[in-house]
Amino acid sequence: WKKRTLGAAFAKDIGGLTLRSEAILFGFDEDYNEREDRHHLQAGLGFEYAFSEKLSLIDEFLFIEQGETDRGNYKAHPKSRYTSFLARYYNFIQFKYQLTPFWNVYFSTLQNFIDFSNYAIFKVEHSFNENIELFFDFFAPTGKHEREFSSRAIFFPNGTSIGAPLQIDLGVKFYF
Repeated sequence: WKKRTLGAAFAKDIGGLTLRSEAILFGFDEDYNEREDRHHLQAGLGFEYAFSEKLSLIDEFLFIEQGETDRGNYKAHPKSRYTSFLARYYNFIQFKYQLTPFWNVYFSTLQNFIDFSNYAIFKVEHSFNENIELFFDFFAPTGKHEREFSSRAIFFPNGTSIGAPLQIDLGVKFYF
């Protein structure tokens, strides 16, 4: 990288509620390329709470300084090469339920606060051991036409497009 970066993170547990924040500042040096990636900030703020040994909730807000504040300005490629998101503000909410010590189920949503589209996410994971995991993921866009998380993509004259298709994954993860 030719750009300097600066990052910071914070986490604090308060009565069972874990608050956390992290931020990264890209390109704060003097010789950044004005056309490409000027200096910008990405930051997250969230919390995690366990209702019981089996049920927990995560809620995280994401700010991307170079993200768009008007969906009419969406482009096929984000302004920042450090993220694939298009808008400035997002929220991620996830409920995790542990069925057994080896099975977890997740219900989540990723919300775009600029165009009000959502990506609904359902996941099931089975752990065989600490290094092998079976997973099933289901991602469903619920946004209206011409939104970031819609099944209908926006097509541009040069042939590129944006959109979030329905996606189903089944696989095995190996950790080394």
